Amino acid sequence: MAAGFKALVRTYSEREWPLTLLGRLFNSDDDRGGAMWQRGGLHASLRSDCSLKEYPQTEMHLLSYGSRATLSDAWQVYTDADADAAKRRKVELTDIQITRLEKLLSIAGEPLALPDTLDARSRALAGLRANELESLLLRCNGFYAFESALHVFATGATAPGSESSLQQWNDPKLWRFEFPELEETPVLFFAEDVFGVQFCLRQGQVYTFDPETGGFEYLADDLEGWAAAVLADYKVLTGWPLANAWQTLHGPLAQGQRLLPLTGFAFGGSFSVDNLHAGNAIEGMRYRGCIARQMAGVADGSVVKLSVP
Repeated sequence: MAAGFKALVRTYSEREWPLTLLGRLFNSDDDRGGAMWQRGGLHASLRSDCSLKEYPQTEMHLLSYGSRATLSDAWQVYTDADADAAKRRKVELTDIQITRLEKLLSIAGEPLALPDTLDARSRALAGLRANELESLLLRCNGFYAFESALHVFATGATAPGSESSLQQWNDPKLWRFEFPELEETPVLFFAEDVFGVQFCLRQGQVYTFDPETGGFEYLADDLEGWAAAVLADYKVLTGWPLANAWQTLHGPLAQGQRLLPLTGFAFGGSFSVDNLHAGNAIEGMRYRGCIARQMAGVADGSVVKLSVP
C-alpha cells in the first residue's frame, strides 16, 4: 500500500485521495491498520505516528488539505522525530510534484461547461499561450474559485445560463469597444477577479487589466506562473476578503455578476463592503471603459465633466 501511494495521488484528485486511502486501509488485511483507527478521530488518526510512519508522504498533503494554503517551493515539511522529543527533523518531499495549476483546480468549483477547444480567433488573441489555456480548459472548462471571487471563462460558442463564454466575453462589440487601445492589441481576457479586473494573455505573458484606467500590468510569464501568483496572493488578486464579507451579508453573487464600486477605486473609492454593489459584469466593463476613455491623458487634480450614457 505504501509503495503505491504516489500512484494513488496521481490518479485521484486532492479531495478524493484521502477517502480512497482510508477505504484501502479499512479493507486491508493488515491488523496494524485497524488498530490505528481505535486511538482517536479521523483528524488525529491521519496525523498519528503510526499513520505518518507508514505513509510519510501524506504529511505534506495534510498540511494543505481542506484549506487554500499553498505548498512551499522547497516542498518540505517538518515532522516530529519522536512524540516526546522537541527535536525536529527535516523531510524532503521532492518526489511528489503538484503544479500550481493543479493546486488551483483542486480548490475550484465544478466546470461551467463540457470540455472544449479554443476557436481560431481566441487562439490568435492568446498567442504563444494558446496551447496552455486550451489544456487548462480541456481539464476544467471554466470555473469559479475563492467563493466566486475568481472567475475563469469557459470556451465555447455559448455558456450556460447568463454566463458569457470566452468567445462572447472577447467579442469587440460586447465591451471592448469602450477601450480604443484594444482594437489593435492582440489580447485575450480569460479570467477576472471579483471587481471585474481582468486577467489576460498579452505578448506571450499574463497581465492584469484594470477597467477603471484601461491599464495593463505584468503578472506572470505563463499560466503556471499566474496560478502561482493567485495562490500566493489570492486576497489581493481575487478580492476574496470583500467577496466573502459582501456575500455573508447579501447572499451569493448570481451568474454574470461582479462586485462593482459605487465610487471607483481609482477616484478614491474605498475597498469596503459599503462601497460595493452587485452589478452585471458586462455593464460594469462598459461603464468603466466609458469613464477611462474620457480620463485618458487628464492630469491629476484636474476637474473633468464626465458624460455617461
